[in-house]
Amino acid sequence: GGKSALMAASVGAAGQVLALDRSPRAIRRLSEATSRLGLASVRTALYDAREAGGAWPSRFPRVLLDAPCSGLGTIRRRPEIKWRRRPEDLGRAAALQADLLAGVAGAVAPGGLLVYSTCSLEPEETDEVIAAFLRGHPGFALEAPGPGLRDFADPDAAGVLRTWPHRHDTDGFFVARLRRGM
Repeated sequence: GGKSALMAASVGAAGQVLALDRSPRAIRRLSEATSRLGLASVRTALYDAREAGGAWPSRFPRVLLDAPCSGLGTIRRRPEIKWRRRPEDLGRAAALQADLLAGVAGAVAPGGLLVYSTCSLEPEETDEVIAAFLRGHPGFALEAPGPGLRDFADPDAAGVLRTWPHRHDTDGFFVARLRRGM
């Protein structure tokens, strides 16, 4: 809900944010939060984002995929997570992330921006997902971050942002900006 609220604030009253989730509970919580905050520009839909490209082909100028992940980037704040994750969880999460990314890619308008984010820094859920996506979707390319985000840019991977708990005093996050060609 927090990212949807921020997006709604950035587009203002004239814009519109469509927030999808396949969990009825998540949609209910998001609807309650946006209503409480008075964010009329946010619409919610109980929908599997893997099907978004078929439902809204080339429709949106900007798409954010806040992908479900292992959550291992939050280990500083939630240390118990290390006991709840198994190595095979990363493979399952990465497969779902790849499917979601491919699904929402079709909804991005030509010239549009697709942002992929996870609260994990594990290569299986971050760099490897993006590399596989780019191999399968040559119409997309990584794009450098804007000026306000350069402190978080990864010097070894153009177009990728990372927050490191030990460096940025926050959870570990990964963000990739993908621009669709015209």
